[in-house]
Amino acid sequence: MTRAYSEAAVEVLDILDHTVEEKVKLIPQKFINYLKENAAKDYVVKLDYSKPINEMNIKIETKGILGTICRNWWWNQEEKQEYARLVREKEIKHQEESREKYNPDDIFKNRTKTEINEETKEQENVTSMVEYKESIFTKFVNFIKNLFK
Repeated sequence: MTRAYSEAAVEVLDILDHTVEEKVKLIPQKFINYLKENAAKDYVVKLDYSKPINEMNIKIETKGILGTICRNWWWNQEEKQEYARLVREKEIKHQEESREKYNPDDIFKNRTKTEINEETKEQENVTSMVEYKESIFTKFVNFIKNLFK
């Protein structure tokens, strides 16, 4: 277990010490023992319990472990379904944003040039192809490669 997760285990155990006992009893003792075994021995937790948990200065790894505890042992079926729905919606939104950003049909749309036709004074979008010319250096390197083949 990495150092960050060892410190997160200490934070989770401290938060569970300040949690209602009925909620803590829902967590399997095997999982709590796992956290205790992997907790960093030299890490001291300084959390302000006068604030709500979402305002506390806790590690991202701690939030992940607490989320796992909530999802697996504390939430009822309705809350699990609501969470699954939110995750699906967020994934769909992310996929749509990625599709818009990296759409292969739109890649070349920004490569058009606007020109003004002198006779009609109208703007025309012109897409021009650029001819690739091989440099002298590239020709020389290719010639040397061909000699050795």
